Amino acid sequence: MSDSDDFNRQLQELIRRLQQGDAKAGEELVDLLEAPLLTRLRQKVPADRLKDVYQETWARFFEGILEGKCPDSPVAWFLGIARFVNFEHGREDGRTYELPESVERVLESRQASLEKFAIDGERTREVEKCLDKLPDRYRGFLLGHVRGDERERLCDQWKVNPPNYAKFLHRVRQALLKCLGWSSLGPQL
Repeated sequence: MSDSDDFNRQLQELIRRLQQGDAKAGEELVDLLEAPLLTRLRQKVPADRLKDVYQETWARFFEGILEGKCPDSPVAWFLGIARFVNFEHGREDGRTYELPESVERVLESRQASLEKFAIDGERTREVEKCLDKLPDRYRGFLLGHVRGDERERLCDQWKVNPPNYAKFLHRVRQALLKCLGWSSLGPQL
């Protein structure tokens, strides 16, 4: 049994508790899922949309829970919501969301830190320092990937066997995360 299975079971239990009216479970869900969400948003969402996508992701997540949803993999479901919200963002459809009051309080208390996160240049400097520490092959490959260079070109340039592209990219990302002192779910607190 893996750690991710245990984590998903823990989230499922919290979801069931929230569905039964335990407001504390909602706060615990926010505590556990905020780091993976911020990591995903940092990677995929422009800073000017960060706050809106963050809030709407939480709103849809809790709306789904209150509708009775409890998927086998709450993390994948939650991050899928974030991906969809980011994709859909900007389309005005007039939807409104009602969140449990305790969850509203937790999210409101975190707005200041989210705004700081969106403009904080310290993380950028940390990433740049770690990029400089990576071997040239890793750094060049990763920067090419981020720029959107074609896979074939990257593989030729950095001597990567094309079928191993994803595996090599994973290895490079893990090296960067290790340098930053982060897990794959976000900063270690």
